[in-house]
Amino acid sequence: MEIVETKKTDQTLVANFLSGDETAFEILYKRYKERIYTLVLYQTDDSAVAADLFQDISIKFYKNLDKFQHGENLKAWLTTMAINSIRDYWRKKNRFKKLFRYKNEFTTDQDDVFIEEEFASDVDIEKEFIDKEFSELLGKTIRKLSEPQREVIHLHYIMDMTFREIASILDCSINTVSSRARYALIKIKRDLITQI
Repeated sequence: MEIVETKKTDQTLVANFLSGDETAFEILYKRYKERIYTLVLYQTDDSAVAADLFQDISIKFYKNLDKFQHGENLKAWLTTMAINSIRDYWRKKNRFKKLFRYKNEFTTDQDDVFIEEEFASDVDIEKEFIDKEFSELLGKTIRKLSEPQREVIHLHYIMDMTFREIASILDCSINTVSSRARYALIKIKRDLITQI
């Protein structure tokens, strides 16, 4: 049976699921799966790892939905879950690398994050994003950012979250989020200008 999208709010669907309506969970899953998977993929830069992590996040989502507090923002709650899983993955990976003194370089050129207003004055974004080369270059540039800066860029542009929502998820001030975004965009612009 195909699940049809509904206009019901997240809160209503959570309540329905907790009352035994499995279809409500399927609707919530369908509503958020693309954004959460994309966030995980961009943060790990590996489709196989992203698929595994996404599967784990989906299971946690299902098993822990009873812990979701009425009045919370489900998108923020899920994003926090995803960010925590991504951080755990990197912690484990870095421990493994240190143990074997092995440095693993990123090899995938799949990062197609769309950054809009900040480049408007310098680059014709629509034209450039059609060009695969520029898209690959942007992905490489974003991967050079520090982890905190990458998180903010991905949460803001992929998850379409406000700085206030991001601050809540990352447990820091809005000024910190704004500063990370600003410095990330400065680095991205500088890097792109030298390479274009």
